[in-house]
Amino acid sequence: AFGAAGTGEGQFNCPSGITGEVESLSILDSGTNRVQRFNASTFESSFGSAGTGNGQFVQATGLSTGADQAFYIGDAANQRMQRLYDGTVAGHRATWGSAGSGPSQFGQISDVVTDKNGNIYVADRLNNKIRKIESNGTVSTLAGTGVAGSTDGPGNTATFNQPWGIAIDTLGYLYVADNRSYKIRKIDPAGVVSTIAGTGVFGTTNG
Repeated sequence: AFGAAGTGEGQFNCPSGITGEVESLSILDSGTNRVQRFNASTFESSFGSAGTGNGQFVQATGLSTGADQAFYIGDAANQRMQRLYDGTVAGHRATWGSAGSGPSQFGQISDVVTDKNGNIYVADRLNNKIRKIESNGTVSTLAGTGVAGSTDGPGNTATFNQPWGIAIDTLGYLYVADNRSYKIRKIDPAGVVSTIAGTGVFGTTNG
């Protein structure tokens, strides 16, 4: 088994992100502010700690392995995206907002994913947006107006309601767990948003 409850090595207290393959997993543990690596179900090493410096986190909630094999971590309470040990990629510590520059801001990162070109996509939960961080650090809004909703369409008119999880496929399509809309949303490479599952009503009906 991969770990157990607790705060020691190989133990977890509120795991909130995962990356890797079945026999080699790295798990972000929000409760202990560190990334733990396992190899073939055996604890291997840990990275990070609580704080505001490089390689430190507060309530980190998203983890992805980039094209450069580095860990990219959504440092939620610090309102920033970090590349482990190299420091802030985007965002401004402890400053909530939605600015794309001067400096860029986030409204609580809930999940992150990277593509093969080095871009980072962020589920920006409290801004109700999906943000894109280019490999040069430029931040833009891929989809979402900032108003809570579940409208499909082009990214500049589509709406989300506290998007929580995000994933990407090999063709560059993004999939978003739109938490308060009770829907799974899809964003195509052109930025057009559609709903692929869920009616918008809370429930457990299959079909």
